[in-house]
Amino acid sequence: MRDEKIPRLPIFLDSPMATRTTRIYLNYPEEMRDEVIREGFFNFLQSDSIDLIESIAESKILNELNGPGIIISASGMAHGGRIMHHVINRLWDRRNTVLFVGYQAEGTMGRLLVSGASRVRIFGKEVPVRATIQSINSFSAHTDRKGLISWAESI
Repeated sequence: MRDEKIPRLPIFLDSPMATRTTRIYLNYPEEMRDEVIREGFFNFLQSDSIDLIESIAESKILNELNGPGIIISASGMAHGGRIMHHVINRLWDRRNTVLFVGYQAEGTMGRLLVSGASRVRIFGKEVPVRATIQSINSFSAHTDRKGLISWAESI
């Protein structure tokens, strides 16, 4: 969008923890890495290009969004929370893409979707999966035992 390679789209950050964390960064820009400032991401967070969704009522309004847009929501495995409402309202529509970033554990909705399920059950309702399902595994923030020990030893 910045380079005008794609049209401007409304972006909604609909995760209470992510919204609170983003507000902290906005209040303490000196804590951000220089490249975040230099590349314009901090300015983007302050712009009207992204809406930080605070309340459940604001989140529910997104269910009525008709047209292109980007909703960033948690839980990353689509196992509970606000994401369930977004998924149930969009999975059936071929015009949508649901993008998972990170590992999808067995037994989660996320795993079912990235594994190619054609139907899923959400809130007791069977929903056809017509949206495009994509996954980027490189953003997973989890580590294993060895990684945790290495991190702790560095402190």
